[in-house]
Amino acid sequence: MKTKRLVIGAVFAALVCVSTFAVRIPAGLSGGYVNMGDAVVLLSGYLIGPIFGGLAGGIGSALADIFGGYMVFAVPTLVIKFLVAFISGILFANMGQRKDWTILIFCGIIAECVMISGYFLFEILLTGSVFTAAAGIWGNITQAVFGIFVSTILYKILSTKKYIMKFFK
Repeated sequence: MKTKRLVIGAVFAALVCVSTFAVRIPAGLSGGYVNMGDAVVLLSGYLIGPIFGGLAGGIGSALADIFGGYMVFAVPTLVIKFLVAFISGILFANMGQRKDWTILIFCGIIAECVMISGYFLFEILLTGSVFTAAAGIWGNITQAVFGIFVSTILYKILSTKKYIMKFFK
């Protein structure tokens, strides 16, 4: 089982990295952008669990930062996105059998609050200015809302396909 989760985790890390580049809409004054990456980070937590989902989300997002020229963000991104997938995976796993829209949105909101606050704190350290760091908050909120919306839709679609869901059991 661990080998299977490791392989699926590696595939999800690649999906996170690629999906981060699939749609790149500039957001905020800090140079960030809205992308599909957070949707796959949340989805990895939901589908492959907190540990392997966290590793997939963190590693895939950090690689996207490295490949995208945001090297200074790679290590914080590794930690922040690991936590996003880890928290969404823990919450989701403990919500019982009922996996409706409200559960997915709740898990996503809690997890994405970590992303928003994590980047805010890192940007304070990076720039030395609360005001400069605050300029990126709206972009991160936009990213979070987009990620929650897309991951919820993707999970609801995938969860109806038994031949797909069997890989995540």
